[in-house]
Amino acid sequence: MRVRIERSSGLAGIVQQFGPIDTELLPPDRARTIEHAIARLAKELANKPPHIGTDIPTYRVTVTDGSTHHTYTWPETKPGVRPDALDDLLTELGT
Repeated sequence: MRVRIERSSGLAGIVQQFGPIDTELLPPDRARTIEHAIARLAKELANKPPHIGTDIPTYRVTVTDGSTHHTYTWPETKPGVRPDALDDLLTELGT
């Protein structure tokens, strides 16, 4: 599984990239931690309606597992308020 996170900064258009990281190249415990965080993030964002606004910093988590590709998006409507699973992923990707 390959994971990449991008954070766009709203109107300024600045994009920070974290990763990509390939869980197949990691020790099994760290790979499981990342895979578990992805599953938690997917569950947490499953029923969240999209947020509309161009000036809102946004996190985009892209996950590729074989031929399966998912992108999860989180608008940071309140500074520093993010799902725990996203914080865990940012930590694992070395931010």
